[in-house]
Amino acid sequence: MSKASVKWEIQTKPLVIGEEARLSCNGNNCPPHNIKKWLGGKNYDLLCFDNQSKKPFKYEMTSNGTTFDLMIKNFNLIDLNCEYTCACGFEQYTNTLKINDEDLIYPPSLRKNVSTKNGGIIYVDALLEVFPSPNCKLLLMGNEIPSNITVRTLSDGGDYKLFGVAINQAIEIGDGICSGNIALNCELGSKEYSFSLHRLDLCKGKFKKNREISKFPDQGNACMVQLIKSEDHTGTTDEGTPCNK
Repeated sequence: MSKASVKWEIQTKPLVIGEEARLSCNGNNCPPHNIKKWLGGKNYDLLCFDNQSKKPFKYEMTSNGTTFDLMIKNFNLIDLNCEYTCACGFEQYTNTLKINDEDLIYPPSLRKNVSTKNGGIIYVDALLEVFPSPNCKLLLMGNEIPSNITVRTLSDGGDYKLFGVAINQAIEIGDGICSGNIALNCELGSKEYSFSLHRLDLCKGKFKKNREISKFPDQGNACMVQLIKSEDHTGTTDEGTPCNK
């Protein structure tokens, strides 16, 4: 019988904070009756044993032939830079869970404060906490509008420094627009996130005027958006600390 050999690799890329991460262990020629297990984590202890989890709220093990996987639920920064071991019988493989910046996503955490003022001015005050540094744009009814979006480094998240994205603007809505949506769209690596910041509801008292404008589509510039003000706005965040290297 050939000697068993095992090795695990990261199955899910990019790894997204708050989602599931999967490590896959290939036990080449590992006999079916051999005990299979996973060890690791911040405290490096037994996680799963023959598809039974010691911490089912955090870890799950599945087997398919000679391959057996470890699923890390609610993946977080504290799960990074920790050693993980997959073992089949007396054969085992240990490695540290490390990834490149482009393979990690900390989804945007949004704080917002949007209010409508007299004269149809919408004030947008938003702050994102995110990794990696995103490419964000402000949209009105699906169309990008001029915006001064500030990106700054926030508190240290171990090996990964989070970024703060601040938007603080006032937008004047033209008379031809009384409904629609103000949204923020951000690209993070291979993923895209969208946030609805405010739904316009300025049609009261404007319905008749808007109906008249719609009869004359060539008259003037019915849809005008003007940027009034932009300011820097930053914040801080506290996250878990990854395992020491």
